[in-house]
Amino acid sequence: MNWRGCSSKCVGVILGFAFLCSAVSPATENKVEEKAKPTGFITPQYSYDTRDFNRFSVYISKQVSPQFQYFSFVHYNNGLGTTANGESTSTYTEQNFRYKPFEAPLDLTAQWNMLSGADNDKLRFGFRWNLSGTSFLADVFGAINMKYFVNFHILQLDALDGFNWQVEHTYTVAVFPDVLDKRVNIVGWLDHYLGPTGSQVISEHLVGVRLVDRAELFTELRYNTFLAKDKFGAGFGLRYAMEI
Repeated sequence: MNWRGCSSKCVGVILGFAFLCSAVSPATENKVEEKAKPTGFITPQYSYDTRDFNRFSVYISKQVSPQFQYFSFVHYNNGLGTTANGESTSTYTEQNFRYKPFEAPLDLTAQWNMLSGADNDKLRFGFRWNLSGTSFLADVFGAINMKYFVNFHILQLDALDGFNWQVEHTYTVAVFPDVLDKRVNIVGWLDHYLGPTGSQVISEHLVGVRLVDRAELFTELRYNTFLAKDKFGAGFGLRYAMEI
């Protein structure tokens, strides 16, 4: 959905969404507060990509209340195929706001998506389905220590022509947590973009090994069909998670 000049309006729309999310009735809040305790983390992360660029990222997640969750990340990248790997040449960030209106494996979601350059901002609204938290699927995912979510961003405000929307898949897998003392995990996501010109995919899948405390070495397979060449790459790096 074309919405030029989206950036100046995105803030107001998101703040309005957050205000609505905060207006939770005491009855609903009491039903959930025993199961969800406010918690969160901030994770700085550095990686080098085989396509010759560096990435420094910061991830933030916070369970603000039993109903309201905030998740964001920002990537600082240099350009592809350069040798000046110390300079940041592009910035990409997602700001996610999730609201759980009732006790079910569904969240209402809003996402503010920003990429450096002109007319690249996007504002998305939709809902997220927690498949691993769905009663008839929970045992299947629990058997492989997996959490899996699908986010349907069915309304997108942007500077593009025509109707565009997105499906986002995210998952985590704890690899033999009892045997390996929760030291090895797999984290991944796939964004499927759909619109009048066809579809595109961006996907990253990370295998991390915890070293000391919350420090983790990782390798990551990356795929991006928006790129004209070098669609596949692999990242190698280090990250450290801090509770907030």
